[in-house]
Amino acid sequence: MLRIDNILVARDFSPSSGHALSHAVDLARQTGSALHLVHAHVFLDDLLGAAVPDRDGEREDGIRERLLQDVDGTPLPERYPEIELHA
Repeated sequence: MLRIDNILVARDFSPSSGHALSHAVDLARQTGSALHLVHAHVFLDDLLGAAVPDRDGEREDGIRERLLQDVDGTPLPERYPEIELHA
């Protein structure tokens, strides 16, 4: 059997990325691999062209929290405690 140690899933919170997450969770459970979740976003610029600040990581924390939720909103670590999760 193919050895898989790590699985990387890109999430944009669309239905398609939700399906990808479900498949990745199943594969991680079957193989015992770690599941890494990533979300990339573009920071908006203000009218002067300067980057809008991320007030003490609020935006990043909210995205990380959302990444660690299953498609139905259940926290992934609670639902699948056997999977090593990284966000």
